[in-house]
Amino acid sequence: METGKINLYFATLFFLELIGDEYKNISLHLLYDFKNPDFKGILGVSESIREQFELYYKLFYNFKKEGVMQISALDQERYFSVGKVYTKVKSAEVTEIYHHLRLITRYLNVLTELRIQMEF
Repeated sequence: METGKINLYFATLFFLELIGDEYKNISLHLLYDFKNPDFKGILGVSESIREQFELYYKLFYNFKKEGVMQISALDQERYFSVGKVYTKVKSAEVTEIYHHLRLITRYLNVLTELRIQMEF
């Protein structure tokens, strides 16, 4: 295996670890920090991220240009719709969860870019 590809695999593992850390942070907030928050407003965003993660998983093992396009379209759709949802957010708790979800989406985009680099 080429040295460049090995570095891409290590970078992939690093960003997967960062995503795991963000989910851990969300879990800790939900368990210990928030009393009775209302997260219904961000349910769609979190579902979209879950879907993007599943698309990335498929792309990782079976690289296809169409998969990249699906991930990109989903990310773009979420990017342009999240502002409408976010402006309705009034609680610090939901804002904190949004912060972690935003980081997860950034890391997923980096993972997608790394997977593209592995192909070329």
